[in-house]
Amino acid sequence: METITSMNSVSVTQTQLAQGSVLLGQYIEKYGSRLAPKNLTSLKAIHSIVDRLSNHLSRPVESPAKQEVSEVMDLLLDTEIYKQELSKLSEFFDKSDLVRKINGFIESHMDKKAPGSRSVLFAVKEFIRVLAHRPDDGKIVIDTSGEGKTLQYLCLNPTTTLKRILDQVKAVIFISGTLEPSQEFNLLINLAGKVSRFSCDHIIPRQHFQGIVLPSLASKALDFRYQSR
Repeated sequence: METITSMNSVSVTQTQLAQGSVLLGQYIEKYGSRLAPKNLTSLKAIHSIVDRLSNHLSRPVESPAKQEVSEVMDLLLDTEIYKQELSKLSEFFDKSDLVRKINGFIESHMDKKAPGSRSVLFAVKEFIRVLAHRPDDGKIVIDTSGEGKTLQYLCLNPTTTLKRILDQVKAVIFISGTLEPSQEFNLLINLAGKVSRFSCDHIIPRQHFQGIVLPSLASKALDFRYQSR
């Protein structure tokens, strides 16, 4: 669950949004006339979302703290992003291979020395992906502790994502050395009676374990390499 939570907690900086807006605008200007109307509409919708998120970050932060926490729905309403079909735009990113195409556009037509340009659209893509989740599955945090502002989406309910995965496949195999307590899965997503468990002994035999207490290192470095045994 911690892994799913981490995968669905993403952030995008004000600089990345500004760069993303420029890149999308220049890409549309150069290739807009060649795109299918449906693809052009989706691309313009993504450009609009990036601009709205950038403008949202530009406003003064009302909280005196370094971070301002709000509901996802508040962000969607304040920026009017709720009017967009975020799930379809997220699919458009994948089906059109948009990130790779714009990275190619950067290499061919723009300054290759621009810092972080290639990762900008990936950050934008990931943020739009998580905004397509249910609004009550996370929180929005505006962080001003760094050099610039950062817009963060914190996933608070990984079970929704896990259920979405389980609904699309016949079976899922979870492999890990730290799956216990496995009852957590049953409590969160109600898998009682649907899970087959297999566990085996530790890969290292018990006789190869030895506990040693070191009262003092005396400023000596520990060397666990085989040749120093």
